[in-house]
Amino acid sequence: MSSSAPIAIPVIDIRGYLSDDKSATTSIISSMSSAAQSPGFLQITGHGIAPELTTRLLDHLKAFFALPIEKKTALHRNNSAALRGFEAVGEQSLEKGVMDSKEGFMIGPDWEPENAKNARFLQGPNQWPAETDVVGLRVVMMDYFREMQALSKTMFRYPPTTPEMSEKSRGIGAHTDFGALTLLLQDTIGGLEVFHRPTETWHPVQPVDGAFVVNIGDMLERWTNNKYTSTLHRVISPVSNQYRYSVAFFNEGLLDQMIECIPTCLEPGQKALYEPVKVEQHLRERQAQNNRYRHMRISMRKPDSAFAQYNGAQSGDPVKEVTIIYDVITSTGVAAGKELLEFLLRSDASTKIAEGAQKVIAVVNESGGDVLVL
Repeated sequence: MSSSAPIAIPVIDIRGYLSDDKSATTSIISSMSSAAQSPGFLQITGHGIAPELTTRLLDHLKAFFALPIEKKTALHRNNSAALRGFEAVGEQSLEKGVMDSKEGFMIGPDWEPENAKNARFLQGPNQWPAETDVVGLRVVMMDYFREMQALSKTMFRYPPTTPEMSEKSRGIGAHTDFGALTLLLQDTIGGLEVFHRPTETWHPVQPVDGAFVVNIGDMLERWTNNKYTSTLHRVISPVSNQYRYSVAFFNEGLLDQMIECIPTCLEPGQKALYEPVKVEQHLRERQAQNNRYRHMRISMRKPDSAFAQYNGAQSGDPVKEVTIIYDVITSTGVAAGKELLEFLLRSDASTKIAEGAQKVIAVVNESGGDVLVL
């Protein structure tokens, strides 16, 4: 549900930091640290990215998505070992009961095809349309890529939405980002919402002219021992007769970089909440989970699976949900219920349901069930 009293998403001007103004820098760092802790989202202005570049990028983006569908599907991300390229509407579902209504086009650091044999996880050449199809697309995208100093990016287009469609779809379902920090350029249509866990309500991130939205990802939450918040967010499908465009940059670090608690983020006597893990392992695990949940959402696996049973019985009431979860697991077995628990703990918008799922794990384990490592 949404709240009539929206939380404030801070808008922070960072030009003082970029110009090495020490007084301004102290204030900016304090403001950004506070926003990173709660709500885990902010918008930045004064970033120095020329508006002419973002305008040129969005113009080329519109031209790409206006191509005939066969030209776009020829660049499908399934053709790429690095998962780069085109993604069609409805191919992803991150939130139960709704379809993600977006087209996407993903690129990363540009590899020459002859060097692809040396590529590692999520590395490799980009896919591009013919230059005659969208003149200058590759140049403007790579110019923007270098300006943002990002390791990967995804470009999205959200189709116009009728009132009927808005009830059945999301631009993107509720999720957290895998990486450390996401920088998002959004147009004026709106639709981005963040989840406020204390009140369990959704709040819009209103577009600010010339600003980039910044949100904390899972990696930074691990580095800071949960001091900074990887916030659940989604893109609703606003009722509109216009397309919505956004450009997201996912900063994910080097594959061999270690994600472990920063010592200054530990209070006296406090222990790290997460085991150290390399970036590549973290991304592989999150990608595998995402693919597994997508498979469950599309195929429902088999009719008697734990996830299928839960999907048919879910009530929306947190107290009843926990009872349903326990009944499903005790009837199908702990092993069959493991993916259901993982899905709820990783993806569910309700903290009460997620906490309930954790209690179910404890009850099942105490009663002699298999040990669940989540």
